[in-house]
Amino acid sequence: DCNLQRRTLITPCSTSSQQQSEVVGIQFAMKGPPDLMAQLKARSGAANDGDEVDAGNGKKQAPPGLMAALARKAPGAGGPPTAKKEKKEPVAVCPEGKLFHYDESLDAFLFDFSKDSPRLTADVNGQADTDILVPLPNCIYRLSDYTLAKKEPILLKRCLLKLNVLRCLAREQQNLNNLLWHRFSPSAGQNRTLEEDELGKARFMELISNCGVFQKVSELILQRAGKVADRIAENSTVSGDGSNNNPYRIPQVKVEGLEDFLQKIEDLTPSLAQAREEIEKTQSVSFYPGLGELFSPGSKLLCYPDGMEGSPLGCSCVQAWYSEELNKATNKMKRRFVLVIEFMVSVGDELVFVAATDVYPEFFDPTRNVPLRDLTHRKLNENNPQDASLLKRLQQRGEFYASVATSNHFLEYYPNSFYPIIGGGWSNNAIRPLSKGGRVMVDVKRGILEGHLPIRATSDGMSDTVKEAIKLFEQNKRTGIAVPFRTAIIPGFDTVHLSKKKRLALGDIEEQGDSDRPNLWQSWPMLTGFSFTARVWGKLLLGMPKEGPALPRQGEIVKRPSKARMGVELGGLGGEGSCGNCGYIVFQEQAFDQLVLAEDKKELIRAVARNAGGGSQWDFDDDDDEEEEDDTEDVGLDVVANKGGASIFLLHGPPGCGKTLTAEAIAELLRKPLYIVTAGD
Repeated sequence: DCNLQRRTLITPCSTSSQQQSEVVGIQFAMKGPPDLMAQLKARSGAANDGDEVDAGNGKKQAPPGLMAALARKAPGAGGPPTAKKEKKEPVAVCPEGKLFHYDESLDAFLFDFSKDSPRLTADVNGQADTDILVPLPNCIYRLSDYTLAKKEPILLKRCLLKLNVLRCLAREQQNLNNLLWHRFSPSAGQNRTLEEDELGKARFMELISNCGVFQKVSELILQRAGKVADRIAENSTVSGDGSNNNPYRIPQVKVEGLEDFLQKIEDLTPSLAQAREEIEKTQSVSFYPGLGELFSPGSKLLCYPDGMEGSPLGCSCVQAWYSEELNKATNKMKRRFVLVIEFMVSVGDELVFVAATDVYPEFFDPTRNVPLRDLTHRKLNENNPQDASLLKRLQQRGEFYASVATSNHFLEYYPNSFYPIIGGGWSNNAIRPLSKGGRVMVDVKRGILEGHLPIRATSDGMSDTVKEAIKLFEQNKRTGIAVPFRTAIIPGFDTVHLSKKKRLALGDIEEQGDSDRPNLWQSWPMLTGFSFTARVWGKLLLGMPKEGPALPRQGEIVKRPSKARMGVELGGLGGEGSCGNCGYIVFQEQAFDQLVLAEDKKELIRAVARNAGGGSQWDFDDDDDEEEEDDTEDVGLDVVANKGGASIFLLHGPPGCGKTLTAEAIAELLRKPLYIVTAGD
């Protein structure tokens, strides 16, 4: 049978080429499995879909498969419906007439972007184009780490993380307005101008520097300040009734709606008020949001820098925020609290405010509170009698620091307060203090030139900040590059030493509101100087003044400012404030009277010593009213000028006759420390 033979050819053992060709040729006579036949039919239909079909009248038409596909795509035709494009949800926008709006569904804030440029507005007295209005969205987006161009809603959670930065903006806005008001108000005593460099160092301007409005706000402030200065110079006021409290139209800067925005955050987050109440009642704090409420901007803090032997440093909180970072290895969120504090330090010629950053990592157990005493910084409460007394003592030490830190001064130090410097360079350090007291010339400026810095720690954040500030100011003197630190304004601090005529010329400038004298409690507790006793440079640690009235001491403290006469730096003898382990020298002028010597010889020594180097310029018993400020007065009594102007005494005699006592008595009489040089020196 032929069919039987063909079937027998299809066997697994058929391997010849002839047999394989027969298999291919007779597949049409075989009945394969159903799934194989279905695949062959599907392939055959797909191949025919692309061929044109003869309609019978000589015309070609599209194959039926193509026609079916076109029919399915035609609108209104049968078949499965085509996929529809998804409609975008409407973008949430701020309601018209509102600066911002809280959307509960998004848990975020929406803002009005119609007014995105600073502009002039009327002040509280209705005077047009007086105050400067800063748009709210520009500041909020930048300080919350959002991109303004995207205009996306700002989550409430992000605002809470950056809440103290926004509070800092509101506080520094008020500080800038106080500066403008007291700088140009006629009641301040002096009419001065505001320089662009000084304005740029204001912290409010630093905060808005990346908000896209810095340049415009700066231009508006300087323009308005110039017009105010012109009005004051011409003594022309704005017409109106006597109720106008701003007759010269002094500008005030306002971030539009900032106070309302902060209040809205408070209303939406009751946990903030609960955290403050918990801190007050339990004297403990949680990590979030407790640390943020404890260290709010403007808080007065107390800390203990490394290397200061327990001497405290007063500082104020500038700003703070929470940071979150995802650890990709463990997939856990790392949370930290960043605290920025500010204090005051001398850079040689002036006092400046510097800022240091400290970080609190998340507590080991975030669900439990930490006692306030275990924190690195302690918040001072002015309503607490102990804290109020501590702030008063810090202020006394700060005034002492400001009196001697920007010029050379003669002081006396007590045992264990002067740390001699062994070696040199910026990394030198003083390990042990001297066990005996002595007299020292404090000269921070000269110490910096010698490479001696008023720090003892090696890796402390605040000490590193002091070192960096001094280096930047030294670089500024050589290159002229601006420094990012604000100079302390202490007008009239040394007017107590001036003559009555000059004090009258300066006016009552101690009443100016832009003075930083109330902030001297934040002064750094260390100075550099040269010890006359140990004959070595060192670091002078300023201890805290004792509580209560000072103990009476023999003699009278003579206050004298540091001056330059005939090219010679005359060290100051006294100033303001007090310190616990060093102070102003009390000279024993009666020692000369106890010197056993003939009166004619004593009078000769007294006269020659007082007139040494130029006559009455060294005599401080003259009336201040007759004092002249001319640096060339009393050139000297010698015929040849500028050949030294000093007197040399040669004292000889047996031991015990009074040679050393004579030198010591003359030094006390002239109110100058005695510097002893031995043959070995």
